[in-house]
Amino acid sequence: MNDYVHQIDDREARQIRRFLRGLVWGVLGFVLLIVLAYLTADRWLLLISPESERRFIEPYVELARDNVLQTGDLELEAYVAGLADELADQMHIPDGLKLDVQLIKSEQANAVTTLGGYIFVTDGLLKVLDNENSLAMVLAHEIAHAGERHPLLGTGRGMLIALLISALSGSNPTPATVGDLGSQLMLYSYGRDQEEAADHLALAALHSRYGHVGGAKQLFEYFAGADEGGEVERRTSDVDELFSTHPNLTRRIDYIDAATRQQGWQAGVVTAYPEAVEERIRQL
Repeated sequence: MNDYVHQIDDREARQIRRFLRGLVWGVLGFVLLIVLAYLTADRWLLLISPESERRFIEPYVELARDNVLQTGDLELEAYVAGLADELADQMHIPDGLKLDVQLIKSEQANAVTTLGGYIFVTDGLLKVLDNENSLAMVLAHEIAHAGERHPLLGTGRGMLIALLISALSGSNPTPATVGDLGSQLMLYSYGRDQEEAADHLALAALHSRYGHVGGAKQLFEYFAGADEGGEVERRTSDVDELFSTHPNLTRRIDYIDAATRQQGWQAGVVTAYPEAVEERIRQL
């Protein structure tokens, strides 16, 4: 018995070629659409409201609270959140953007801003910074990121990349996988212009509140010092991880110095933490 072999005639061959050409052009068109959306993200992503940001990120925040993050001292959290609110009043953040500052337990000194106005501050940061001005600079920097919608731009681009990868790999994207990848990419997406804009707004807020910019560089100076040869010495092996969202310590210090000179601001005497706050920090 002979096996049947199908012969493709000219008509079928033309149909197959048309199908393949259509498939190629469809894929190219889809990729081009994603690329254009990525390149123009600064324009259309800002149409998303702060309320929509918050609704999107709330499930992830709740999940982190329940499984990863450990809540810090509530009295210290109230102090940090109150200081952040006072700074935000001077920084003209967008209408509808509600800041939610939370203190978490960690030996690392860090602060990070997510979608929806969530700002997470480690209690390790309070132990490293020994005055209110330096803490205010860090908080104002994170508030500036939230106000300028920088996390939204980073997350939006991350989600576009996730969608493209899923499409090209043949896997089915879900809101959870897209959101997870977008959130991860968000934490590493601040560009130089965004960081400098946040630093400038934070310096202005610091000067507005205290009348000077003393203490603005303390956190950076803690992690970066100069040896006898002038090379930057890392204070801890965790620096790269801690400042993955805020890279290049010396460049940040140089920018703060330049902005301070340009504005004619002075570095005055810093304000100590309230006594009760210092006592709580000593108990950490």
